[in-house]
Amino acid sequence: MCGHSARLGGICYLVFLGAVVTFGTIATADRGSHTVVLPGQEELIADIVGSGVTLPGGCQFTGGNIDDTVRAHYACDTGPVTIQLSHRGTASSAVAETTYFRIRVIEGSPPPDLVEALVARTRAREENVRWTTVTPRRPAWLITSIIAIMLLPPVMAVIRWLMLDVRWARSDGRPAVDIVALRIGGVVAITGVIVFDALSRGGSVNENAIVSVGIFMLVAFLWLGASGLFGYGDADIDDWIGLVPFGIALLVREFLTLHSVEQIDIEFAQGPVGRHSIVYPLLQLFFAPLVSDPHAFTMHLNGVFGSLAVLSAYLFVRERTGSRGAGLVCGLLLATHPVLARFSPTDGPYALLLFAWFWGLALLSASPLTERGLWAGTALLGIAATTRIEGVVLVIASVALVGRRHVLAAVRRAPDIALCALLTVAALITVQMYFLLPFYLTGPGGLAPQISTLTQILEDTTSPLYDDHLLWWLTWIGIAAGIVSRRFRIGVFAMLAVPVMLLPALHAGEWIVALHRMVPTCAMRTIAAGIGAYALLGWARFPNRWGWVVAAPGTVVAAFVLATHHADLSKPYVFNTEYDLVRRHLGPAGGVPNDCALMTFSSLIHMDLDLKSFEQVVPDRTVIDCGRADCVSQLRDGRCYYYVRSAASYFHENGIPPACAAADANGTAADTDACLNPPTIAFEESVQLDVVEKRPIDLDRTFPDGGFPARGYPRNAVAGLFRVRAKDGH
Repeated sequence: MCGHSARLGGICYLVFLGAVVTFGTIATADRGSHTVVLPGQEELIADIVGSGVTLPGGCQFTGGNIDDTVRAHYACDTGPVTIQLSHRGTASSAVAETTYFRIRVIEGSPPPDLVEALVARTRAREENVRWTTVTPRRPAWLITSIIAIMLLPPVMAVIRWLMLDVRWARSDGRPAVDIVALRIGGVVAITGVIVFDALSRGGSVNENAIVSVGIFMLVAFLWLGASGLFGYGDADIDDWIGLVPFGIALLVREFLTLHSVEQIDIEFAQGPVGRHSIVYPLLQLFFAPLVSDPHAFTMHLNGVFGSLAVLSAYLFVRERTGSRGAGLVCGLLLATHPVLARFSPTDGPYALLLFAWFWGLALLSASPLTERGLWAGTALLGIAATTRIEGVVLVIASVALVGRRHVLAAVRRAPDIALCALLTVAALITVQMYFLLPFYLTGPGGLAPQISTLTQILEDTTSPLYDDHLLWWLTWIGIAAGIVSRRFRIGVFAMLAVPVMLLPALHAGEWIVALHRMVPTCAMRTIAAGIGAYALLGWARFPNRWGWVVAAPGTVVAAFVLATHHADLSKPYVFNTEYDLVRRHLGPAGGVPNDCALMTFSSLIHMDLDLKSFEQVVPDRTVIDCGRADCVSQLRDGRCYYYVRSAASYFHENGIPPACAAADANGTAADTDACLNPPTIAFEESVQLDVVEKRPIDLDRTFPDGGFPARGYPRNAVAGLFRVRAKDGH
């Protein structure tokens, strides 16, 4: 990687290994990360600490401050007392704890029952508190230096390979000069776009430089891979048949599938580090300044990535089975599978995940496996693993999927390349853990992985997903074919990978809000089903002109799956309707000035039962949460305001009231306001609402259990967008 000299290569890898170890040490060291109350909740915190009321012992709240902790000062009959409230994850002594808070006495002797009263007030209100994780910044020069050292080996490798291609092109035309020029020209163009992006973002020079380097490495790598620098496995001209499932996938994702958000936690990039990934936001930051509507462009791009994933999967299966027919059948099923298609043209990262994963598997399954393919294929697995926080299971599952003999032979031929490839993956995962793990460790819910029993894993592995029994039976046929014939062994290996990928996604297929987490699992099960469909006639021998007959059963199954589930591809769920309702009128194409703010009641619900943040829907606007702010008073300033009535306005934590239950039973809840909750009713009666648009929402189809702990939702309701103004006399 660092040259043909063994000594130089050894020095290079020692430096690289040292950098990774250093970075890992920094990532796991105590950086002082702590969870604090999100700013803007002063009224809620004042209510918790008892502002304006007399507490036991005659204690009156006299003041306080909110920074890393909440400090409340009281004047009591026994003297002054200071109480500190901090997040429960804080390492400090405490006199009492609640679900989220740790309570300490900082000064004075509290009278009897004061602490108990504060605990009771805290427990009654703490579900409404929003938290954020604060991490002291490392010096910019340190981060920049570490990243530069870590990037040195792959950069040197790519430059070396590019120079070799230039030398070959000059000497014997292999590869063609125009291909080399295209690769280098693309890198130059990418550099220009990134410079433009950096100037558009603003901010500090150091942060912009680091983000720009990350964007460049990701996009340039994908471009050079697409232009053939690392090869295309052992694909040849006869693999044109793989373009058929690719084309079908593109048509399904672009014209038959709803382009919308995938779930309630929207994932459009607002910075270089997302909640779930360090890779996916970088890709979005690359093109966002160049397009008029980044949301729509992201969805179209993900549709293309989802289609390219089908093409990569075709090549992977063809290499592992030696059969273009098997690759074709698996590709067709992947192109038409309702879950895989539904979660491609969205804001989510799963299309990129599948594309990088199958591309990496295809490169690593090639025979012979070249040095370039070994490094690039492994790096692609690293990219796939860092598109989601739980993506590391993909690396583990890939061990069962790749052509191990080819990989081991390549490792023996080029151990330095193999070492660098593994370190590249380790570096990517380390960086992801550095930035994202503190949130999962110290966030309001903490890191609470599901401890899955063997019975639960087997239940999810063996039960039909999406109630599709045809694919379920074909999956078992694929497993049986793999047991009988070595040629179809990939069907067995795909199903062996399923339990590993289910560990962070157990029972996710039972709830539409979590169904997106089943995408990698669905892909593996679909490959096993594709092997089963191909094996129905794959044992028979046909004349060359009748060879296509082998793929006929799989083609029919793919057509049947598409016909059966085509309505599911465009079915809008509650969060899709709300997103489109607001985005259509207040997005870039809506024509409403950006100084018009949006009012919501998002904080009325504290579970995964509605869009978590309308700030992501209209990031260029001010969004005001009327559950925490006095929106009625704010309307008096005469500014432009809109108001969205979302599912949260219909949620009743202790169960829907009798009037709502009666209307719901008669199927009239969608036409009345009987099911609105009290805060929404109080607000809407105090303001003037001009309807912009109303849309029915099927709460029962999206949240079939009606919410927790009781049935908190009616079955049907109406979401609405309104122009809101102050009412005379208010």
